[in-house]
Amino acid sequence: MKAIKAFIADQLAGFSISDIPNFLVALLLAAVLALILSKLYVKFGSSDKDKRKFARTLVTIAVSVAFMVAIAKASITLSIIVVGVLILAGTGKRLKDTEELSYLMLTLAIGFGCGVGHTILTAIAFVIAALLIVVVSRSSVKHFAAQYKVEISLDEALQLKELTVALKQYSQRVQVLHYAEGSEYLVTFSIDVKELATFDKVRNEVKSIHPKALVVFHHNPTK
Repeated sequence: MKAIKAFIADQLAGFSISDIPNFLVALLLAAVLALILSKLYVKFGSSDKDKRKFARTLVTIAVSVAFMVAIAKASITLSIIVVGVLILAGTGKRLKDTEELSYLMLTLAIGFGCGVGHTILTAIAFVIAALLIVVVSRSSVKHFAAQYKVEISLDEALQLKELTVALKQYSQRVQVLHYAEGSEYLVTFSIDVKELATFDKVRNEVKSIHPKALVVFHHNPTK
């Protein structure tokens, strides 16, 4: 029995059985915080890329970092090296968007903080960061976005759900103002436009769903 206990203690490499609950809590908190962060990115991120695809990777990254740092936290230098390698790997391959990079850095911070066992401090810091993301994003939309109506007409049934999801890729706020069925189908959305390129992107997105649809934009100055 002593030999078995000695073997287990040796394999735990400085950890004890009592450390396992804290280890699991750290991984769980990292996953939860990263999941919330991914939701914030999908809702408030301004990237024109597939935001959901990038957002799905944040949880995996946070948990992976927390796991590796928890294993290597006996050596802070080694932990920092691990995080540094991950940063270089992420930025070197695809992250040229500063917004994506900022979300990646926050994800790494979540993983690192939970991994070293500072779960409460990490949670508090994350709440502050999340509030800043919401405030800054809403302020940006309020001051810089113009409101437009998007009229989509077609002589066959419109896929409202698909259209709404498509428009949400380019506008933080999408609202159905009018929908009518008759000799033709007509739906009017209200969206926020932050750059001229958004018009072409929205039109192309609608055309990918309804190739024959007529898409018309009208400025809507009413806030």
